[in-house]
Amino acid sequence: MMKATFFYAIICLIVLMLFMLASGCGNSSDPQTLESTEPNNGQEIVIFHKPDVPNRNYAGSESCRECHPEISQRFSSHPMGNSAGMMTEELLIANYNEATFETVDHTVYQAIKTPGKPVIHREQKFVRTVSETGSTDDTQEVYYQHDEVVNYFIGSGSQGRSYLIGKDDRFYQSPMTWYSLMSHWDLSPGYARDNLHFERVITDGCLSCHIGRVETQETLATSYDEDLKFQRRILEPAIGCERCHGPSADHVQWHQKSRPSENSAHKDPILKLSTLNYIQSESLCIQCHLVGKERILRYGRTEFDFRPGDTLEDIWLCFIESSNPSALEQDAVSQVEQMHQSVCFENSSGKLNCISCHDPHGLPSLENRVEFYRTRCQKCHSSETSDCGLSLTERIEINSENSCIDCHMPAFKAKDVPHTAATDHRILKRLHDSKPERSVSKPQLVLFNRAEERVPELSVERGRAILMSIYAQQNLDQYLASVALKQLKKSQVHFPDDPLLMLHVGLTCILLQKYPEAESELKQLSQLEPLNEQAYKQLGLIYHKTNELQMGIDSMNRYMEINPWDRAAYGRKIHMLGQIGKIEEGIRQANIAIEKFPDTWQIHRWLSEAYRLLDQPALASKHEDIYQNTKPHAID
Repeated sequence: MMKATFFYAIICLIVLMLFMLASGCGNSSDPQTLESTEPNNGQEIVIFHKPDVPNRNYAGSESCRECHPEISQRFSSHPMGNSAGMMTEELLIANYNEATFETVDHTVYQAIKTPGKPVIHREQKFVRTVSETGSTDDTQEVYYQHDEVVNYFIGSGSQGRSYLIGKDDRFYQSPMTWYSLMSHWDLSPGYARDNLHFERVITDGCLSCHIGRVETQETLATSYDEDLKFQRRILEPAIGCERCHGPSADHVQWHQKSRPSENSAHKDPILKLSTLNYIQSESLCIQCHLVGKERILRYGRTEFDFRPGDTLEDIWLCFIESSNPSALEQDAVSQVEQMHQSVCFENSSGKLNCISCHDPHGLPSLENRVEFYRTRCQKCHSSETSDCGLSLTERIEINSENSCIDCHMPAFKAKDVPHTAATDHRILKRLHDSKPERSVSKPQLVLFNRAEERVPELSVERGRAILMSIYAQQNLDQYLASVALKQLKKSQVHFPDDPLLMLHVGLTCILLQKYPEAESELKQLSQLEPLNEQAYKQLGLIYHKTNELQMGIDSMNRYMEINPWDRAAYGRKIHMLGQIGKIEEGIRQANIAIEKFPDTWQIHRWLSEAYRLLDQPALASKHEDIYQNTKPHAID
């Protein structure tokens, strides 16, 4: 506990110190535009404007196959080419004959595949009968059953597969995951400590990396002039050609027409990857393979905006923990950071990247795997310039195939994803080294690959202000929130119509109990973005706290029009209805909620009390019984 508290204190100190560090002068090629204005006091203020909308002129991966059949065929067997898909019979790999498991709290999960019907994931809560002697009877009573149709899978299946459920044009994760290495079903990653049932929202950040192409509300804006409805529609499930080569409709059209001569000014419009510099080239991979400690979207950007030729920092500011050996050793998502810590990377003058070793279009066969990667190693470690410290006999005793990577890049158990393994990308010199060879210091939050040298200083300060707000929210730290609020407002001078800044000003004001200021900011946000669900949800929270209950109910109603699948919002709305004496309406809303979320023991408790107030003891007893048998064991 003391160690965790000390670590948090160090992180907070580092976040505060970030504002005292020099951030560089930025890069003139930054895609965001600047404008100088003259305020009344005569000082010049820099105002940022949103960048141009990125190219959306996609052709689709199928259009590539006609001219590139061999490489398309190879990519179809690559994990990226199978990153997601529809739940069609030929793509199902899990064992549906043994697709049931039970958790410690007697919740049973089952995947049901019936010929000619959609796959169903089922969650059931059982209560066993206990005899007077204390032994558990064989009879069980089902207290609730929750079935959901599964629409898509996520994951190639090499490690496992998770599953998506579509509701009202948005996606949620199933609590069930198939783990291929162990050949069994279990709770999805993170569910053992925080079971969100069928309500873990698949964010735009998740979709942008796991799904090939998603049609968003922004791309369909003209069809939503009257009906403001949130929409995310999957156009291409798996990662495709255009993720790395860029939108290609113009390229296809250029080839379909009679091509001009090579000397013509009309050249093939496809992006030539060979023209990218190192940072642009690496960004093709790390747009998804580097998560870091926190990613902050740049002003005016969305999670779907990255295009080949961009750098990571054109879209996100990615904060990482510098010199943190525990993260480098264990986290499945930190392989880029591991590689950057390696001696190989340092000795390559920063030129070693993912495709130095990985073929982005295909995987080597099992028979050719060792030789394939040995050849990659020998590009730098040829026998003429360097040799292994062990003799061939010693190497074969360790690994019969004399594999470089099995010694220097062994697999280890992934900490954040159960039943899976990850490869150690520190490229250790000595077998079974457990720590990086160079010394490490206390963890610091820094921008990946010194991005502050290529991003305008004011944009870096904006990102750090938002980062500080995030830490304040996570830890309910009012001191950090007060510092963050000052920096957020400072950034608003330069980004006056930034919805992310507005949201974080509102959130920090709520934490600091500055409710009128929070209300003003969130109302402005709702006017700027009428579909910003967080604006209405947080307004509902403010009005509940300030006892303006009807306004709170109205805000929650608006929020639930946009997102009708938030059980906490139902709970807050029902509570406010009860507080203003609208018990019958509260009961009606509560019954809608338990139809959607049958495991919500808190609502059953509220219904028990509400029916008791209305002198309906049978219904009160029914819901009290469900509450007592479904509440967590820690609740008395």
